[in-house]
Amino acid sequence: MTKSALTNHDLSLSTTTRKQLQIIGASPYHAVRLTQSLKPLYRKGRTYLYAMDDVIRSIQQYLNRPRLKQTTHSKLQKVLNTLTSDQDNVIFAGFGHATDAKLSQLTQQLFQGMSQTDKQLRELKLEVETIKASYSISGDVS
Repeated sequence: MTKSALTNHDLSLSTTTRKQLQIIGASPYHAVRLTQSLKPLYRKGRTYLYAMDDVIRSIQQYLNRPRLKQTTHSKLQKVLNTLTSDQDNVIFAGFGHATDAKLSQLTQQLFQGMSQTDKQLRELKLEVETIKASYSISGDVS
């Protein structure tokens, strides 16, 4: 899917990369394994972007494996909790179906604004984790 098609398709679509999965706690092996069967939404340079919902489903399926070690389970559970933390508190209500057209329009604008804010917050949290990881790798801890 091209970048223009992606942005036209859904502006609030949340994505993640294998590197971001590693930053929030997945091993390089598990980052590849979890995204191996997924179709990337977009390619940015040498990086593939995967739909957050697909990655979450993949982690949930992987956690259901019977022979999974406890340490692996706890690490992947932490990754899953991080990815779903901002999505768990959203409850979709039928406010968009109000009889008043003006109220319905304002409600839709509100939900779009909230969705964009949530997306930006998730991106900032991932950026913070990326920066923390780069400092811990380089040894420059202040």
